[in-house]
Amino acid sequence: IPTSSMKEANNYIMNIREKQCKVVKAIETIQKRWRAKKPREEYVKVLAAAKHIQKFYRHQTILRVYGDLYQEIKAKIKFLQSLVRGHMGRKQAWNRYMAVLSVQRAVRGSLIRGRIKLWYRCAKVIQAAERGRRCRLAFALVRDLVISAQAAVRGWFKRKVASANRKARLKEYRSQIFELWRRANTPLAYRSKFWLLFDGSGFLHIAVHEDELLKLWRDLGVFKGKEGAWLHKQYSTLESNVSEDSGDGIQLRPMSDSDRTSTD
Repeated sequence: IPTSSMKEANNYIMNIREKQCKVVKAIETIQKRWRAKKPREEYVKVLAAAKHIQKFYRHQTILRVYGDLYQEIKAKIKFLQSLVRGHMGRKQAWNRYMAVLSVQRAVRGSLIRGRIKLWYRCAKVIQAAERGRRCRLAFALVRDLVISAQAAVRGWFKRKVASANRKARLKEYRSQIFELWRRANTPLAYRSKFWLLFDGSGFLHIAVHEDELLKLWRDLGVFKGKEGAWLHKQYSTLESNVSEDSGDGIQLRPMSDSDRTSTD
C-alpha cells in the first residue's frame, strides 16, 4: 500500500473518531441536564412541605403552651363584662337607654361596613393570586412541553447523524477488510465467521472492524518502517482485545501462521 494512502487513511480515521467523541459528549450533556430536572423539582416540593410542617408545629406549640391561659382569661373577661354591663344597665336611667341603643346601632353598622370592605379587598387579592397561579402553571406546562419537544428533536437529529456516520464508516471498513483479506489469503471460515457476527453498526462492531484492519495491516507488513510506527503503537494497546465474545458461544481469535497458510 502506498505511503500517501496510509497517511490519508490515518487522517480519515482520526477525523472520524474526533467527530464521534464530540457527538457522544453532546449526548452525555443532554442526558445530564435531563436527569437533573426531576431532582430539582422534588427538592422544591420537599422544601415547601418542610415549611408547611414548621408553620403548623409552631402554631400547635403556641396553643399547647398558652391555650389554657387564653381560655381562662377569656372566661374572666366575659364574666367581668357581664357584671359591668349589668351594673351600668341597672344604674343608668331609662332616658339614656335609647341613646345607648342608638350608639350601638351606629357602631355595629360601622364595624359591619368595615368588615365588608375588608372582605371585598381580600376577595380581590385571592382572585388575583388564583389567576396568576393558573397563568404561571399554564406557562410552565407549555414551556416544559416546548423544552421536551426541542430536546427530543435535537436528540433525534443527533442520533440520525451519528447512525449515518457509523454506517458509512462501517461500509468503508468492510470494503477495505474484504480487499485486505484477499491480499492476506485469509481462510474462508474466518471470513464467514467474522462477516456474520459483526454486521451491525454499533460502537462495538466499529471497534472490532478497526482491530481487524490493524491486524491485517500488521500481517501485510504495513508496520515495517518509520511510517508504521504510530500504527504499531496503537495496535500494541489493542492487541489483547482482538478476541471478542459474540454472545452465541463463538469467539474470534488472532490467526496463527498455520491458518494463514491453509487453503480456503
